[in-house]
Amino acid sequence: MFGRFPDPQVLENMAAACRDGSFRSANYRIFQIMPNLIVSHFRSDRQYWHCLIQQYVPVAHDRSELRGWLYPAPFPAEHHWLVPWTRPFTDSVRRLLVHHYVRLIAREDHEVCERIQKIAHQIDAAPMIGALEERIGWFEESYLRIMAAGQEAQAGAAIPRTAADEP
Repeated sequence: MFGRFPDPQVLENMAAACRDGSFRSANYRIFQIMPNLIVSHFRSDRQYWHCLIQQYVPVAHDRSELRGWLYPAPFPAEHHWLVPWTRPFTDSVRRLLVHHYVRLIAREDHEVCERIQKIAHQIDAAPMIGALEERIGWFEESYLRIMAAGQEAQAGAAIPRTAADEP
């Protein structure tokens, strides 16, 4: 399910379209794969799509490092007839602009997160999130279910005994 357009088969349909080469994005998408790995797909202008991979790496108990990789989407842009002629000239400028704005947005997000951490100890209620941030709740629910299932499986597994365990 994604945002305002619930479709229980969205990932299966997207994977099938990717396999047969027919996938084209219509919306901004964020895939939070693990707590520290996020893949987002976004449009930089009316025609060109990009993929941003972000990895959050803990470097200390109170600090994380953000690593990011930005790629143009692997499918052709939908464009006016003139674009193929001008694209060799505009690609390098577009690349610089997209990198600039991705860094700018990341800095803004970082500043907001830093400010929230200063008062986080005062928050005792569930957060109010916007419709486009529902994914955070879905991710947390799924992640907790997966982790709980893993703990149950681990607890139920027989622990092999060694000779050192014998009295």
